[in-house]
Amino acid sequence: MADAHTFSNQSPNAAPTYAKNQDVYVELAALARKGVSQAQFLRDALKLIATHFSSPYTAMHVRYSSEIVQHDWHTGPTDPKFWKPSVQQYLTDCLAEPRPQARLLKSKGGNTKVALLATPIFDPSGPAIGAVALVLAPIDQAELPARLATLEALTRFISVTVEFLGAAHERNSLTSANRTTGTTSADRVLAQASKYRSTEELAFALTNEICNKLGAEQVALGMVKNHSVRVISISGMDEIKHQSPGVSAMRAAMEECHDASTMIIYQSGADWVEKQEDSSIHRLHKQWHVAAGGDAVASIPLVAGDKTVAVVSIRRRPSDPFKPGQLDEVRTRIEPFGGSLIMTQRAGRSLPRHASDYVQESIRAIRQPGRVGAQILALLALLSSVTFFFGSMNYELRVPAVLTPATLRHVAAPFQSVLMSALALEGKRVQKGDILCELDHRELDQQQSELLAELVVIEHRIDRALADSVPVESQLAQAEKKLVLTKLDIIENRIRQAVIHAPISGMIVNGDLRKKIGGVIAQGEGLFAIAPLDAWTLELQVPEQAAAELVTQQAGIFSTFASPESAHTFQIHNIFGETQQRSNRNVVVAEATIEAKGDWVRPGMEGVARVHVGTRRIWWISLHRIMDYFRLYY
Repeated sequence: MADAHTFSNQSPNAAPTYAKNQDVYVELAALARKGVSQAQFLRDALKLIATHFSSPYTAMHVRYSSEIVQHDWHTGPTDPKFWKPSVQQYLTDCLAEPRPQARLLKSKGGNTKVALLATPIFDPSGPAIGAVALVLAPIDQAELPARLATLEALTRFISVTVEFLGAAHERNSLTSANRTTGTTSADRVLAQASKYRSTEELAFALTNEICNKLGAEQVALGMVKNHSVRVISISGMDEIKHQSPGVSAMRAAMEECHDASTMIIYQSGADWVEKQEDSSIHRLHKQWHVAAGGDAVASIPLVAGDKTVAVVSIRRRPSDPFKPGQLDEVRTRIEPFGGSLIMTQRAGRSLPRHASDYVQESIRAIRQPGRVGAQILALLALLSSVTFFFGSMNYELRVPAVLTPATLRHVAAPFQSVLMSALALEGKRVQKGDILCELDHRELDQQQSELLAELVVIEHRIDRALADSVPVESQLAQAEKKLVLTKLDIIENRIRQAVIHAPISGMIVNGDLRKKIGGVIAQGEGLFAIAPLDAWTLELQVPEQAAAELVTQQAGIFSTFASPESAHTFQIHNIFGETQQRSNRNVVVAEATIEAKGDWVRPGMEGVARVHVGTRRIWWISLHRIMDYFRLYY
């Protein structure tokens, strides 16, 4: 059977009128008192929650056995179709993972913030049976934890309250008219519990009320946590000294009651007690009885679902022992407060305490038998955490780097002349002796021809002087010959220099002379720069914040953007002390020798260098940049 109802098309004014200044818990208790069915109560409770939070859209999904209650509520001028997909999806997520959830969303302009909140609804026996989801707008991030805690407290309250409707309400009510001192209906219990904002306040009120009605010497209440009991209230006492002998004996008796999961009574001279309980086995209550000077003592467990959540212990004078049925009446009156104590305790938790309790509950759930997969995942998570905080690994510093030639061979014009041709281009590989360019040497060729002709004339003069036996004339001619040969040698050398050859094998990294053909080249003007391809230097550009990690002789691996699959080893041999500006960043430049081979290698190639710094803690490698950022700016 499915019960579904939608109020999306109704005006906000159609909602029931709830006094904003009244306590929402009192209103919920009033709804429970008037409710005739669980579905009707849930619908009215959702309206109250939506009104309390001023939510434009609120949705609920709850399953009771074969009955499903689906309900949503819309208030305000906005279109419910705008909110419905997001809220319904968030409701589905909470049903899949039953835990309180919150998400803060921002508009595109960033000025308006809205929040999606969702909390599960639990059956008192433990499992989740549904969820409530709503949207809040506008909201600040600082308000989000408090709003989520309030919504969780309300759903917990609803989870407890819904059990006291209809037949369950009738069964738990005390209908006997002659029990005037102990009559407390379930709705009155819930209304009374909703007045208190902390577990201690509620416990203090309970212990003092029970003490006054029974005329007891002392009444104490302890909360159960992890199979131990912590005393939080003792009637007539503003401060509890937990180490005192009386409180220690009382706490031990409470833990004995919790372990037994039943009411325990120990008093002298009471035959009806001996028939009801074998008090000889309750040694801790006997010790409390002796320590209290023979007072009658008793402990009553408060159960929520199938778990004992608290223990109430009572001490009376020996002259006024417990009477048959008296403690049963007390137990009937206070048992409904078990769920209220848990609800108040959860509602009053801080956000760190909420997170701590959630972690503890998760651990207990994982440790349950049969959850092998969850236990394996938890073990893996624990091992990962231990490795993260205590493990070490090799730390590599990744920095940009540029591949540069180890040396450059510059070629300059040997003399001033006109450029006739340019055969070599920038980026071309050349071998030693290859022609790079040629200067105009026609004038030199003419001078060479003139000197050769003059040399022939001088040879004839020498021959004639020798034939005429004129030694002086012969010697003068020989001197002129030497002068002409010297000039001829100079001219021939310049003619050879006019054809520029590659002095080494390598790649031309600078020298595109095609646009200068026909122009005058001055003597000494740079023509080409040739880089040998057998020796390279890697220039590392290390950010200044990581410069302290660098030392000489550190090794690493360099990969270029052009060929990332190729890795080349390098070793740092020089670190410059002064920072330099590269790409609008302050960097420390380091040089390293590298072995780079292959036809694809080009001067000026960029890539990433991974410097092997050494071993570091894994947590430091992951977080040191964030830590440095906060150290600098906060």
